Amino acid sequence: GKAFQRGTARCRGVEFQFRYSLYKARVVLLQEDNAGGKKVLKSLAQAKLELTGPDANQCPEQVSLLYAKAHYESLRSIAQPDLSEQRTARALKLAQDARAAGDPDSAVEEAVYQNNVGVIHQTVQKPDAALLYFSKSLSGLERREGGEAGKAQGYPAAEVLFNSGLAAFSAGKFLLAYQCLACASGYPEFSERPGLWVQIGHALLGVWEDLKARSLESGVVKGGSKEERRVPADLSGYQFGAWFKVSAAESHEDPGSLSDIEAVSLSPLPRAMNAFRTASGMSEDSCLTWLASEAGLAYCHLEVGDYAACFKTSKEALSAATSLPDSKELVLMRTNLWQYAMEAEATVVSLDAIEWKRKESQKGPDPEPPTPGFAYKSAMANLQGDYALAETLARKSIEENEHVAGDDVATRNLIYALQKKRAAGVGNPDEEITELKASLQRSVI
Repeated sequence: GKAFQRGTARCRGVEFQFRYSLYKARVVLLQEDNAGGKKVLKSLAQAKLELTGPDANQCPEQVSLLYAKAHYESLRSIAQPDLSEQRTARALKLAQDARAAGDPDSAVEEAVYQNNVGVIHQTVQKPDAALLYFSKSLSGLERREGGEAGKAQGYPAAEVLFNSGLAAFSAGKFLLAYQCLACASGYPEFSERPGLWVQIGHALLGVWEDLKARSLESGVVKGGSKEERRVPADLSGYQFGAWFKVSAAESHEDPGSLSDIEAVSLSPLPRAMNAFRTASGMSEDSCLTWLASEAGLAYCHLEVGDYAACFKTSKEALSAATSLPDSKELVLMRTNLWQYAMEAEATVVSLDAIEWKRKESQKGPDPEPPTPGFAYKSAMANLQGDYALAETLARKSIEENEHVAGDDVATRNLIYALQKKRAAGVGNPDEEITELKASLQRSVI
C-alpha cells in the first residue's frame, strides 16, 4: 500500500512538472522571448521524457511538446529573416508531426492543428493565410457530431475566434475582426477577459477609420449614403460568412449577429466606447490593459468632439502610468495619450478663439475689436496643421508673457507643434519638449 502511494505521488509530481513546464513554455513564447524559449523547451522535453518514457511518441504530451517547438521555430523565423522560409517550413513540419502524434479521427485535434498552423502563419506576418486555416478550424468544429448548425462547439472555438480576430485586424479587415472578436465574447471563458474588449474596441476604431476614408472619397463629411456604406455580402473571402449565422435572435445586443454587424458598420464609435469602458471596468487600475482601454476611450472622445472628456481621460491615464514599469507598449500609449490631450486642448482653445472673435465682431467696427492673442492663434494653426506657424506664434506668446491666454496654453501648443514636427522627421526637439513639459504649471503627466 505505501509503495503504491509513493509511486502515485511521484507520478503526480512528474505530471505536475510537465504541466508546469508546458504552461511556462507557452508564456515565454507568448512574450516572444527567443532566448528563454530554448531553455524552457529543453525543460519541457525533459519533463515529458520523465513522464512518458523515451518510446511514447503517440500521446497528448508529445503533441503538446511538438506544437510548442513549432511555435518556437516560427518566432525564430522573425529573429532570423534570412532563414525565415526554412524556419517557417520547419515550424509547419513540426505541427504536422504533432497532428500525426494525436488521434487521427478526432475532430477537436484536427481543429487544434488547423488553429496552430494559422497561428504560425500569423506569427510570420501572413494574416491572410492564417485566416484561411482559422476558417478551416471553425468549419471542422461546426461539423462535430451533435453540433449546432452555423456555430462551432466547445474547445477550441473561442480561441480560434479570438485568433481570427487578430489576424483579420492585421490584414486590415476591421469589420471581420470585430465580427470574430464579438462572437468570441459570447463564450464564458473569454467574455471576462479585458484584453478581448480592448481588441474589440480597436477593431471598431478600424471600422471608423475606414468609414471616414470612404466619406472623404465620396465627398460626404459623415459617412456617405447607406448604399455607399453597406456591409459587403462576403466579409472575408474565406468562407466565414455562413458560419456567423448564429441561432440566437439577431439584435443589436447580440454581439456578432448579422444585424449587429450592419449596425456597427454604420456607427462604430458608440460600440467602441462601450468596449473600452467594459475593458477598463474589468482591469486593475494602472495596468497596461487598463491604460490601453483608457487610451482608446480618450481617442473616441476626441473623435466625437468631447474634447473636455478626452483631455480629462488622457490626463488621468497619464498620471496613473507613472507607476508602471517602462516598456515599448507603455511608451507608445503615453505618446498617444499625450497627443490626444494636446489635440483636445488645441481644439478647445481654437474653438474658444473663434467664438471670442465672433462675439467681438458683433460689437461693431467702433471700437475695433482686438485680435486674438498669439496663444489662440497658435492653437488655430495647430488645428489647421500649420505646425511651423503654430510654433512661431506659441514662442511669441511665451516671449510676451500673455497673461490673457495663459502661459500653459502657449506652452502646450508649442509642445504639440514640436511633437508634430518630430513625427514628420523635422529636427530633433526631444530635449526641448522634455524641458517644456517640466515647466508646465499644470502638467498632464
